[in-house]
Amino acid sequence: MKSGIVLAGGKSQRFGKNKALVDLHGKPLIKWVIEALDCVVDEVLLSLSYASDLLEFREIVDEKVIIVKDIKPNLGPISGLLSSLKKVKGEYSAVAPCDSPFIRPELYTILFEKAKGYDGAVPFLNDYWEPLHAVYKRDTFLISLEKVLSLGKKRPVDTYQYLDIQKIRQKEVKVADPNLFTFFNINTKNDLAKAEKIIESEIQNTNPKR
Repeated sequence: MKSGIVLAGGKSQRFGKNKALVDLHGKPLIKWVIEALDCVVDEVLLSLSYASDLLEFREIVDEKVIIVKDIKPNLGPISGLLSSLKKVKGEYSAVAPCDSPFIRPELYTILFEKAKGYDGAVPFLNDYWEPLHAVYKRDTFLISLEKVLSLGKKRPVDTYQYLDIQKIRQKEVKVADPNLFTFFNINTKNDLAKAEKIIESEIQNTNPKR
């Protein structure tokens, strides 16, 4: 069984309001991400902050989506990961942020394959890890997250020194996502406008004028 975790516990300070609920081309941003992950996993968990309005999200997402609130508030993504990993059923879990509407399911298929026998598979682009677009082994990642928290650290990448992670380089990523659209995230209203243009462009390319 494979699980998927969508992280929607951020404060959206740069955007000005909860961006997970913002409309993108007629659909809430959070649904773009959930639907992409749903193509490659058996269950999807939606991670919300302690202060989030659960009913607000429950009205939007499919009833099969499991909603989990942070156990430990104000710790950033690591809090959502901790809370969700304690609820997942799959041995491996895909992780995605709520603000990346163009996730390519094919990339996560590759990440699941690469993660087998390891503690995870994480893209490494331009000398940086992409820890929130990755696949992790539930048990070992959970233990490592708790360890780094006990040491006063809060970044998912801080766990990697305790894990056997498969580094997925850009060349491999581009096999599934040539334009690296998976990593396009929306932080501002300008980003939202860019996303609309990307969608319009893809529509035009799919349905060219005759």
